[in-house]
Amino acid sequence: MNLDEKLAAAIALTAFVVLSSCHGVSARQPSPEAERQKQGVTMHHMHLLEGLIRLHRTDFLKDPAHLDQMVRAYESDPILTKDGWGRDFYYYSTGETYVLASFGRNGMPASSRCEPGCIADAVPPDSLYDLDIVMINGDWAQTLAGLDR
Repeated sequence: MNLDEKLAAAIALTAFVVLSSCHGVSARQPSPEAERQKQGVTMHHMHLLEGLIRLHRTDFLKDPAHLDQMVRAYESDPILTKDGWGRDFYYYSTGETYVLASFGRNGMPASSRCEPGCIADAVPPDSLYDLDIVMINGDWAQTLAGLDR
């Protein structure tokens, strides 16, 4: 085998390995049960954060400026500041009012499909896990059907 043939074989082998590994990654999509569990973890973390925010309001008479600082101050697990997909929660506070949200599996804010306080249930299955989960001042503003609030 000459040098050109060896080079061509090496390129073909590299392409095969790369394509095989890419195919393997795309074939391992999370199951619907795993995605639903991530939504449940997200809501659980939000519920725990809501309790810490209430405690912060009692102690300091205002909402915390940042979730991570509040979690450290109360010696809580830093994982609470992440949703079920491992992304930071969206948190905004005026000092008296706050919004806490997860932008779902895709991590992108989506327009609401229902009025505030609703439970989203008429959602196409392919976008169910991309829906936002939103809490405003400790009240659920948008959640998903079948998940305890």
